[in-house]
This record gives sequence, structure tokens and C-alpha cells, in this order.
Amino acid sequence: MFSMIRIKLLTVCCLFLFLYSCKKEGEVKTISLSLNPTQQRLALPKRFIGLSYEMTEITSPSYFSPDNATLIQLIKNLGDGVLRIGASGVDRTYWTNSPRSSSSPDNSITTSDVDRFAAFDKQIDWPVIFGLNLADYSPGTAANEATYVSNKLGSSLMDFEIGNEPDTYEQVKYRSPGYNYSKFKVQFDAYVKAIRGVVPDAPVSGPDISHNTNWCTSFAADEKNTSKLLTAHHYGMNPYNGPSIGELLGSETSLEGLCQQLEAAASSNGMLYRIAECNSAYSGGVPGISNAYASALWGLDMMWTIVSHGGSGVNFHGGDNGVYTPIALVNGSYIARPLYYGMMAFEAGAQGNIITVNSDTHGLNIKAYAAVAADSSLWLTVINKTAANSVTLQVNAGRTISKLDVQRLQGPGLNATDRITFAGGIIGQDGTFTASDIEHYLANENSFTLNLPSASAAVIHMQ
Repeated sequence: MFSMIRIKLLTVCCLFLFLYSCKKEGEVKTISLSLNPTQQRLALPKRFIGLSYEMTEITSPSYFSPDNATLIQLIKNLGDGVLRIGASGVDRTYWTNSPRSSSSPDNSITTSDVDRFAAFDKQIDWPVIFGLNLADYSPGTAANEATYVSNKLGSSLMDFEIGNEPDTYEQVKYRSPGYNYSKFKVQFDAYVKAIRGVVPDAPVSGPDISHNTNWCTSFAADEKNTSKLLTAHHYGMNPYNGPSIGELLGSETSLEGLCQQLEAAASSNGMLYRIAECNSAYSGGVPGISNAYASALWGLDMMWTIVSHGGSGVNFHGGDNGVYTPIALVNGSYIARPLYYGMMAFEAGAQGNIITVNSDTHGLNIKAYAAVAADSSLWLTVINKTAANSVTLQVNAGRTISKLDVQRLQGPGLNATDRITFAGGIIGQDGTFTASDIEHYLANENSFTLNLPSASAAVIHMQ
């Protein structure tokens, strides 16, 4: 049960829901939003949400363990998603094809590790993108590992990801000068041939690039009969260029360009694309930004941007106590970082098919996205990324609505690292989540107004 439920019956033409006192730090402006339920665009993917981890994480006996009840619960809170294991750690670890023992090297991947990981994944029921080491080139070893992993994961295996950021292999000294897409393709194809020689229907994905999107265009054209998933990485900021919260929340033109190129390459070749690794800033993130409330608003907008450009999903990278990780392990306890709450807000509002939203934001950093669910109800997500402008939303739903439910994403300030809430709830020490403040309203009109404080978001369900 929710500890705070508000119900109001409105008989006037517009629905005035002034739920919070307007903040004094900025002028309150009216933002007009018009929904068109008949202009349905893309279907929202079933498993858009995702998490990404280093391959080295599976060597821990307690991390990806079927007995790790708190981590399991935290992942389940996010709904149906995709778990990716690989990243740069995949090219620094080596398959042994034997159980772990006291003599197993620290940088080895053993059958014991895969067994434990598979048992963990069975608990969360998320398909897995599993990375294979391409840096240490060995098609035979990869085929051996793929056989074991495929047998253990079974239908939970989504794809084998061959290598990690191969467009940087020359830079990180995994390959000699002159390594390019053409040379990568030869090695990728050799891996696929070896793997499918022992696992005939093994799904594969690529090219999992760091930044060179031309590789994606070429890969989609060359491998459309081999792979059904095009993968790339995206990080919002360079951590070494004096990043700021303002930069994080600003317009991400690089993301728009990436999505447009990936969407074109994937759609023209009958493929899907996924941002298989992403976060606010590379190299682990930036303290005070990547672990702050601002990252929740950034992540929420980023996910909607990608899905609006036909993306099939994102995998936020993290693990242990990294600055940017959505789920952190701090002093032996698992906690949800602010970004995690942004992921929950996305999952709440991503229902059915995307519909058109026409808006007049008066130049403010405010984004709005909407969808129509299978039951014909409407979902509207509005993100106010301004630090000093509370606004009044004037929403035309495009049809008569009878009731509203509002869930808010809020924090004490953009730089806050705790006391973040979604629908009034916070994550418990055992990983459980209970919403405590979903606002309920009755109506009989096609328009309403709603106050949206600065630095906050609202997920509005209209029936």
C-alpha cells in the first residue's frame, strides 16, 4: 500500500494539480505538451534495460553467485533486461576449460566461474551477452569456451560478443600498427567459423566499437547474414577535460549522431542495434557527477533518446564500487546509486509504442516522451534538467482521460549522492523497493496542468 495517496475529482476544463510549492530560484514558465495517440511510431523493446560488467567480475565467488540475494533483488527491481559480461576485462582474461583450483591464475576464466555465473543468471532470468577474448587471438580456444558457456547458459545465451572495442586494439597495443576494420573482419569471421563448427546456431554480435562508427556501417553490411545485433559503446563525457554537471545535462549531439548512424546501418540490413556499454564518463566516471543525482536525469533522457532512434537497448557499465556503477558494493553492502533510480523511471514509463509529443519548452532543458500501452492507456515521461526553473506542464492528452497516476524522480540537489527517490521510495538494505508516494487523480477532460520542480522528472500514467 502507498503511504500517501491523493485523489481529486475535477469538474473544470483543465486539471490544475499544483502538487508542490514553486521554487523561488527561477521564474515559473508554462510548458505546453500535446500528445497524439494516433501517431504511433516505434514499439518499445521488451528488454531495453541492461547492465554491463567486466569479465573479471565472474571470478569472484560471492559476486555473481546464486546466493547473492541482495544483488539478485536489485537487478530484478529493474524489470526484464539484458546482462552483458565482457568489457575490457574480457581481453585480459583467459579460458582454462577446467575447474578453479589454488593454482588457477587470477586472470583465468574457469568452468567453476561459468557454472556459478549461470546459476546466478537463472535467478534473475536475464539473457546474457557473453564476451570472448579476441585480443589473444585463438579461434580454437574461443570455440572451446563457447561450447561450455552455451551448454551452461542454454536459452539464456543472447549473443557471443567477440572482442571489446577492437577499433582501439592498435592504440592499446593488442595489435600492430595498421590494424583496421578489414583485418578485424578476417579475425571475427575466423572466430565465427570455429565457434559454429561446434555450436552451429551460436548467436554472435559486433563490432562493439569504442568510437569508430564507420566500423558499424561496414559490419552491418558485411555480417548481416551472420549477426543480428549491431553493438557500440557510448560515454557522455571525457573525464579529463574538466567535466561538469552542466555538461552532463547539456545537449548530447554525439549521442544523436551515433544513434542516427547505427539506426541507418541496422535498419537497412535487417539488424537491431544496442549500446552494449555506456555511462556518463569513461575511465570509471567522475566523482561528484557520475555518482550524483544529475546522472539519474541524464540516464533517463539518454535511454529515451536511444529508444526514440530505434535502439533495442542499453547496458550501463559498472561493478564493485566504481563511481558510475548503477549498483555499488560499498563496505560489503550493495547500494543503488542515483543512476539506478533513473533506470527505474524509464522502465516505469516505457510501455507499448512511442507516440508523437509536440512541445514548447521556451528554450529550457526539458524533454518529454510518450507512449501508448496495449490497454490504450497513455504514458508520459517529462524530464526537467534545469537547475533553477520549476515549470508548469500544460498537457493536452489528445483524448479524454478519466484518471492520472504520477510517479516522480527527485533528489535534494543535482550534486546529491543519496536521498534519491522514485515514487517516494528508496531501495532497502536488502535490495527491495516499495513506492510510497504515487499520486492519484480523477478527471474527465483531455487536458491538465501539473507542476514539475526544477531538477526532477515525472512519469505520468493516463487512463
